[in-house]
Parts: sequence; structure tokens; C-alpha cells
Amino acid sequence: SLVPALLADEPVTLSTGTKALQDQLLERELPIARAATGAERDVAVLKGRENYLCRKRLGELAAEPRLDLAAEVPLWPKLVAWSGTTATGDRAELDELPDASPLWSRVDGRAEICTGTKCADYDACFVYRARRLAARAQAVVVNHHLLFADLALRRGERGGVLPGAPLAVLDEAHLVEEAAAAHFGTRLTGRMA
Repeated sequence: SLVPALLADEPVTLSTGTKALQDQLLERELPIARAATGAERDVAVLKGRENYLCRKRLGELAAEPRLDLAAEVPLWPKLVAWSGTTATGDRAELDELPDASPLWSRVDGRAEICTGTKCADYDACFVYRARRLAARAQAVVVNHHLLFADLALRRGERGGVLPGAPLAVLDEAHLVEEAAAAHFGTRLTGRMA
């Protein structure tokens, strides 16, 4: 499915089941498909906001570094050192950071805390930098949850986060139902209110 996507004349969204599969697609499978086709399409990866470091929140925490858990103490200097060298701000670069890290939740780029263009760090913001790169790319690699979150935003007329692409390739399609239900489904329970 990558070969037709790389040979298409139009922008394409490549969606897969998980963030780990996004990275695998970008780092292993796309280079092989590019070599086989000779296609040199500009490819970007886009993840949900909570996967990117927020420079503003990191600065606020650095000003008052109160670490709540003993497990956070050794991670803090690694996080600070990485923040000065990363080009993407993608937490996947931090191998030693646990998935459910309370420290990361204090410095990620989640929407409910973001001030957008009003932020002093807007031009260097990892979330908006990733979105700008995706907007210029010919192919954008996302996961199913981000794809369906984008569709739900567009359905509500609030605009999406993904650049418009007339073509989409859904890898790991057996995981689509769960992602679609999370954004478009209704949950019923037997509990009485």
C-alpha cells in the first residue's frame, strides 16, 4: 500500500494503528518503498499534541522544579538536557521516559493548556512546527486516533489539524474500528443515574 501512495500525484495521509507503528513506517518501511520506487516524496510525521514537549511548560517547571515522585528525580536532568538538543520535541526520542510518566504530563503540549499564537514560544513550538512541516509534505504519517480526531473536528466545523489530502492509506485496518468508535461512537451502560 505504500508504493501506490508514494507514486500518487496527490497528497496522501498514511495512517497506522499506533505511534510505535508510525515510527516503524517512517524509519523502516518508507525508506524501503522509496528505494523500490525511486519516489522522493516529502514525508512528515504528525502525532497528537501530548507527544510533543511544550517549551513554555518546561520553563515554568524549571523555574520551580517541584518533583512529586522519587522516580521523576533522575528523569528531570535527562529531560532538560534532551530539550536543548531535540529538533522535534517528540517524546519517542526519550527511551528512558515511561509511557505513563507524571513528569511528561507536566511538560507536554496538550491543547487545554496551550495559548497558541499568544505564547512567547509559538515560533519554536514543537506542536506547531510539526503541523507546519505536515502542511508542506506530500505524505503525512499519522495514527488512527489522530486521523479520527481530525475527522471529528472537521465534522464539528472547528477545522482539523491534518492538512487536507484527497488520498488516505489505512495500515493495520483492524484497529480502525476502535479509533473510529472512540471519536464517533456512543457508549451505553447498564448503570442507572
